[in-house]
Amino acid sequence: MDQQEQDIDNRIKGEYVKTLLRTGEEPITAYAFAADLGIEEDDFYSRYNSFRALEKEIWKDIFGYVNAAISADEEFSSYSGKDKALSFFYTLVEVYKQNRSLVLFRLSGLPRHNTDPWFLEKLKEQYLLLIADLLSEAIEKEEVMARPFISDYYKDALWIQFLYISRVWANDDSEEFQITDAAIEKSVNLIFELMRKGPVDLMIDFAKFAYQNKAY
Repeated sequence: MDQQEQDIDNRIKGEYVKTLLRTGEEPITAYAFAADLGIEEDDFYSRYNSFRALEKEIWKDIFGYVNAAISADEEFSSYSGKDKALSFFYTLVEVYKQNRSLVLFRLSGLPRHNTDPWFLEKLKEQYLLLIADLLSEAIEKEEVMARPFISDYYKDALWIQFLYISRVWANDDSEEFQITDAAIEKSVNLIFELMRKGPVDLMIDFAKFAYQNKAY
């Protein structure tokens, strides 16, 4: 995409967010929206087939800003899996601060039982790719335990954690978001502790041994 096309795309995204936040609803029609921007309706549809598709890209961009920031950290690749997760979430809330009105609009009233908000569809795809790499490396380094069947659900647990931290931030009125910082630290420490080898694995190993050696 050349600079002119990128500028148009940025204008489309910026105007959509403004309309959403001013009215509480997406624009009424693509025709009127495009006319207000001084572009053709076809120019909008050549990029996005709906306003929902447009907003999914906006949230995907939020993930892109986070990913770019952690990738720019020269020490990030040397972090443990837990420290990478901590770095990701601390960076995420910094990006949220730069997009506060949109994040609050969508997340502050999001029901807890909604684990797949439509607007996070593309962000989730990118996030799970990052988490898959993080977990694969953490398992290889034996920072977390590969467990039959169970480890397939680690990424799902980390997605629920993403939603939890996002909701905490969206509803956090503490000074300098102290509650969010504590939620990040405590939840990341907990989930990585649960994924480590521990007493549960020792019990499973012993149960297998006892079953296979019944005569003893």
